[in-house]
Amino acid sequence: MIESTDTTIRKRSLAEEMAVRLQEQIAQGRFEVGGKLPTESELMKIFGVGRSTVREAVKILANMGLLKVQQGAGTFVESRTARNESMERCMQRADIGDLEEVRRILEVAIVERAAQRRTKRSGHTSPGAVRPPQPDD
Repeated sequence: MIESTDTTIRKRSLAEEMAVRLQEQIAQGRFEVGGKLPTESELMKIFGVGRSTVREAVKILANMGLLKVQQGAGTFVESRTARNESMERCMQRADIGDLEEVRRILEVAIVERAAQRRTKRSGHTSPGAVRPPQPDD
């Protein structure tokens, strides 16, 4: 069996699916550059999803440079096409809380993987020997 990463089918979250559909509508000109998107409530009705899904989809598109969220004013179309930027630039724009959450997720995965490798190499099977960091740590 041949494995290929370009043919792998990946399941999308509702937010990712909504982001793709909204991105298509922006690219097709349904929403003009500089124009305001419908409210969260209206987007919930249009796409048949909940508020958290709308917020996550908007965050995805904002991180791609397509939308700009202005607190209290609304969400506006910044561009029809996603920008291509370096990871460093993307990290500079990222919310510190989001970065902290990603760091914690990665740290837990790294510790778990290290423990698995150590157990395999040494033959020890002491599951309590390495405890991943807890949210309160």
